[in-house]
Amino acid sequence: MSDGKKIDFGDYPSSRKAARQSQKRTIVNKARLSRIRTLVKKVFSTTNKDEAAKSFVVAQKAVMKGVTKEILKHNTASRIVSRLSNKVKSLT
Repeated sequence: MSDGKKIDFGDYPSSRKAARQSQKRTIVNKARLSRIRTLVKKVFSTTNKDEAAKSFVVAQKAVMKGVTKEILKHNTASRIVSRLSNKVKSLT
């Protein structure tokens, strides 16, 4: 699980545990954010309307789940979803 970075664990057992938990959460959150970005790029790169609509649903779900998991702020997620929606609508 180490990312090659050494964490200063501190003097107390609780601070050491908090550092371990933080390290684990960081790895998971990076993976989630990467997945969200990939799904958003997939919608923007699509030229077929049907395929874009399917990708949009998956991307929207992932973006809003990112808000629930506190990876993205709500306004940021809304802006992303709005741009995705406009992209899908503009396709013919």
